[in-house]
Amino acid sequence: MTWRRAAILAFVAVLALWSAPSRAQTLEAPVGGSSIPVGPGLVACAATGGWVLEAGGTQIRPPSAESAAGTSVMVRVAPSFTQCLQSKQQLRLIATGRYPVLDPSSVTLYVDEARVEASGRSLKGAQVRWLGAGRSGTDACPEPKTDNGVQSCAWVVGRDLSADPGADTLRVLPPFAQVGEGQRLFDAQGQAVPSDGLPLSLARIVIGRLLAGESTIDLSMGRTELNFAHPEAVSGAECGVLDCSVQNNKLLVTSTAPVSTADLRLRLAPRVFLQRKGGLDATPSLKLPVLHCAMTLVSGEPIKKNDAAKVVVRLDKRCLASRDLYRFTVGDAPLRVVADADTDEGLFVALELGSYGQDALEITARRRDTDAVVAVLSTPTRSLAPVRASLGLADSPRIDFIPTNRPAFVNVSRFGKDEHWQLVTLPNVYTAGQEGQRMTIVGDPDAEGYAQLQFALRNKDVPSVLGDIDLAIAMDPIQRKIHEANVPVPLGPSMTGGAPLVEFKCGPSGKSVTLRPGDPINLPFSYRDSCRVTVHRQRLRKENGRQRITLSIDVYSADGASRSEGRLKDTLEIGPGREPRQIWVQGVTTPFDRVVVRVSHDSGDEHYVAGSELGAGGPAVQWSVILGNGNIRLYATSAIPAGLYRFGDKDHSGLLSLNFAVISRLTWLTSEGKEGLIGLEGGVMVIGLANSVSTTGKSLTEVGVPIGLGLSIPIANRLQAAEASINLHGWLEFPISRDDHSPAFIFGPSISIGNVGANL
Repeated sequence: MTWRRAAILAFVAVLALWSAPSRAQTLEAPVGGSSIPVGPGLVACAATGGWVLEAGGTQIRPPSAESAAGTSVMVRVAPSFTQCLQSKQQLRLIATGRYPVLDPSSVTLYVDEARVEASGRSLKGAQVRWLGAGRSGTDACPEPKTDNGVQSCAWVVGRDLSADPGADTLRVLPPFAQVGEGQRLFDAQGQAVPSDGLPLSLARIVIGRLLAGESTIDLSMGRTELNFAHPEAVSGAECGVLDCSVQNNKLLVTSTAPVSTADLRLRLAPRVFLQRKGGLDATPSLKLPVLHCAMTLVSGEPIKKNDAAKVVVRLDKRCLASRDLYRFTVGDAPLRVVADADTDEGLFVALELGSYGQDALEITARRRDTDAVVAVLSTPTRSLAPVRASLGLADSPRIDFIPTNRPAFVNVSRFGKDEHWQLVTLPNVYTAGQEGQRMTIVGDPDAEGYAQLQFALRNKDVPSVLGDIDLAIAMDPIQRKIHEANVPVPLGPSMTGGAPLVEFKCGPSGKSVTLRPGDPINLPFSYRDSCRVTVHRQRLRKENGRQRITLSIDVYSADGASRSEGRLKDTLEIGPGREPRQIWVQGVTTPFDRVVVRVSHDSGDEHYVAGSELGAGGPAVQWSVILGNGNIRLYATSAIPAGLYRFGDKDHSGLLSLNFAVISRLTWLTSEGKEGLIGLEGGVMVIGLANSVSTTGKSLTEVGVPIGLGLSIPIANRLQAAEASINLHGWLEFPISRDDHSPAFIFGPSISIGNVGANL
């Protein structure tokens, strides 16, 4: 390269230097400090503001006056003094305060309170610069506190500073120092320091909290991870009976112990302390509640000392969904799972408790794979209240036995607001049932002897998807006999229209008449051998039991005399059957004999349920029938009139002391077969058997035909051939034994014997 070309290049460089924009760098040094270099290849053209040029302008000394602290000046710099007039390059000079002198043992970073404290000298205006994640800042000490000649101050720093003792996050700067691009810092000896200040060594790092978020150990899934507030400050941990370790800056906790609290002891990094009220703690410990899976008691307080005791618990949905991943224990004793159901409300599990006898119960749920405790439930227990029950039927409020042929209602003592007793079936003894809201019981037909009622405790809060869970079993102490319930049924026509159990009929086949109770009726005498009482066993139902019936049949003659041959009184025990039972009526021998049939339930020896309500005396059903009919009776009788008086002519009038007549009599009949008192009479009579004479002395003895009316009152053997009656007659008598047939009127009494005739 020739000298011409070199000259051109030099000229271009000078032009470039003159035409380029000036970028002023900043040099910062404390007042009273040593000189500092201006910069490589540069000299300061002049110095102002107390700054002094040295070493041919290649160095410059900061002002010595304290009042110059915080001032800044601009000086021109050039490659040499000869070029100063043409140079436009400038240099900014800042006189800072003196560097603070900090006691290394006093520097403390309060991470959670976002401040740094330190003591020493020259702290007024001293600055602390903090370097956080993605941001930084600077704070100055406006006025330190002085105590015994020692200054102390506090600086505000960022809240996201690391608590790691090895982290380089703090710097110290003298008063009025500035940081930024192009800033060069020097200490009092004129040595360059980092552009953002001298690193600040911490004697202590103080944290205010150990854990982030909830301060609980949630072991609902068998393990949990706790987040540290400052994971960089923790080097290890111990959790007492729990298993724990620090992994991936988190505390991993597992457990096989059913505890509700845990003692957590953390090992902090060197020079890291936890702030407590009493001071700083290098090995802090804290007691944390242990949250397992929420296990709720659904079935109420468990029953103790009951072999059949069970409990139902519910686990939250946030727990494991499958019951197969759990096992349940009381202490070291396992509990058998009776039933389980996974629902929208959670996992319901029924556990068999057995004869547990303590006053308190703690149930633990563990994971089968890790044996970790996921749920703990503590509850008091209670004794089983005694149970008292009574039985009754719809038509008998209380009975003292277990019926085998019909269900009885069961009334039982109350147990609690949400709990109730449920009758339990005992195979081959009795069967429990439900009719609406009422419990029922029916005994086994083949069972004999006595039995106690067995009840199960149920709770309405136990979900139906689990089925019927017996929380405890109790026995009613009363022994009850097992037998049929004999309930009296209507014997005659029921008020509800049901067919009668007992009927009374008369008449031959095809003409049979069913009598209505309490409604007397007349039937032909010819029906006398066809009257019978029918007991319809086929109409009895099983639930009615056996009916014990008192049957009485009485036959009376028309005059009311009882016929012994027709009397029957018997007690019948009738059970359900396929064929009816017939009892025939006997002893009807004379027309208008009356048959009375009475039927009633036997109220003796407590055969019936509520038998005392049947009463005694009158029958339940009564029939009455008169076997004979007719409205008129024509019969013949023999009469011995005595004391008759004959009214005729003088020769044929007089007292007839003794007579004999055969009389036919026509009279009406009542429905009971009783003859009317007055009848039409006619016949043949021998008059004056005792040689009666008239008032003129003529004999009154003759044979005549009397025709007229008679008043007759039977006195014995009514409606029989040997009937005896007393009579009063008023006749027209036509003589047939003399030539003179002129009639006469005869009046007087008689005694008649006989009643041979027919009913018309």
